[in-house]
Amino acid sequence: RLGRRPGPLFAHRRSVGLSLGPLLGLGGARGSSAVEAGAKRALPLPVSAPFHTPLMTHAGDVLREVLATTDLRAPLIPVISNVDAQAQQTASAIRELLVQQVSAPVQWTGCVATMIDMGCERFVECGPGKVLSGLVKRIDKSKPCSVVETPDDMGTTLAELG
Repeated sequence: RLGRRPGPLFAHRRSVGLSLGPLLGLGGARGSSAVEAGAKRALPLPVSAPFHTPLMTHAGDVLREVLATTDLRAPLIPVISNVDAQAQQTASAIRELLVQQVSAPVQWTGCVATMIDMGCERFVECGPGKVLSGLVKRIDKSKPCSVVETPDDMGTTLAELG
């Protein structure tokens, strides 16, 4: 199963500009097939598994079984799905989209656009690193971003938010 060489698995569009090519092209110089196909550049991504690709479909099936026995409730605020970049407000829709997100391409640019359309004026990234904040800046430079990596960062960010 893993020995097959599928075609391109997915591509992020617009300003984010990421794409994954064939499974064997995910690492090292083998990613050069993307350049040969017309990409401006190809970089290997240090990932632990082929998340958000069809290679994860079985994991999604396992997740579906777990979620079938999990009590999910409607969220108090809309949840933006990275599968379709739409605001979701029902537990049933979120349950199905959680399964799909394991093997579906991430619609990051669309997610950010949806949040902006819904009135989001500031983005806060929680956790190590600043990758998502950097991607938001590439999509819309006018939106301020904060990163919360430590408890001290949380205090600073809360003070900034007023």
